[in-house]
Amino acid sequence: MPVTVVNSAYGGIFAVRAGAVAQLTINWRSANGDSWDSGGMGHLPDDWRPAMTVIHPYQGRDGSSQRQITIDTNGAISYQNFGSSQNTGGFSTSLTYLLA
Repeated sequence: MPVTVVNSAYGGIFAVRAGAVAQLTINWRSANGDSWDSGGMGHLPDDWRPAMTVIHPYQGRDGSSQRQITIDTNGAISYQNFGSSQNTGGFSTSLTYLLA
């Protein structure tokens, strides 16, 4: 059963685990659209943090939402835009990683 690990005005992050493996589904409502800018997405609780930094590319459906999602071992989640101005609309993705 998925649990909510981040609940923000900008979106939510939901998680499931199987042993030492976690899967996150990120449903973000809006993003910074400036070229090469970034945004914070909150922090994971201690028991959902990765064993090493996770770097997940996100390729948007419209060619103007190229981002990298990073989860640090301290639980901080963020995204960084790549290239010129990016779509400011919402985005969703899932990623899997090993738990600490």
